[in-house]
Amino acid sequence: TVEQMRQFFNVHYSPGNIALAAAGDIDFDRLVRDAERLCGSWENLPIARQTAVADYQTGFENLAKPSSQQHYLLQLAPGPSNADPRRYAMRVATAILGDDCGSRMYWKLLDTGLAESAGAGSYEYCDNGLVMSFVCCDPEFSRQNLDILGQMQNQMQADGVTEKELALAKRKIESQIVLASERTENRMFSVGSHWLSGQPFKSVAEVVALYQALSLADVNEAIRSFPLTRNFTLFVGPDDSFFDLAGLASGARTT
Repeated sequence: TVEQMRQFFNVHYSPGNIALAAAGDIDFDRLVRDAERLCGSWENLPIARQTAVADYQTGFENLAKPSSQQHYLLQLAPGPSNADPRRYAMRVATAILGDDCGSRMYWKLLDTGLAESAGAGSYEYCDNGLVMSFVCCDPEFSRQNLDILGQMQNQMQADGVTEKELALAKRKIESQIVLASERTENRMFSVGSHWLSGQPFKSVAEVVALYQALSLADVNEAIRSFPLTRNFTLFVGPDDSFFDLAGLASGARTT
């Protein structure tokens, strides 16, 4: 109801739970005046956000979508939170595994034509994080791609990454950070997200320095701390036939 929406707004959208961020050629004094004029009457209610470490699950689930023409494989594994210093090392590790160009998944799945799209990335939230890997491919390559992805994850877990991979990934990420900072919108969101998550703001130079300082031991330790092989796999396809492809019992089917 309308009243329920008002109550939700009053409880969650308090000035103490909102950050106003701006970047670029702005008139700061006018920005403050406008904020006070438009929002100064909001009641500053106490906000208590309860967060806890997620109870990560493992397993396999099938979601049948008859209109789907391809097979989609999505895997979620535990990752560092937005306050965990290991998040930088994990971003490098996932770039080595599944960046959109030059990664292990790129050469094994995309360059070979086995998948239309594939990748991996690390995503951080309050008190929790996850590593997501995905593959989109023709049905005939589904089982093969699942096996290849599992082999890559097992190999990275057992052997870690190499010095060459580390150097290439660090340079790529550092370049992306510097280029992205040239857009005022990106700078604005960077300021706002740091403030909302309670993290001290870091300049572009400081963030780049953090990546430059990462060692091979740092990245391999992050991989060991957040095993990619401990994952939950969701398969989306036109039916539930992927259970047969994956060698799973048909009784485990879920739609």
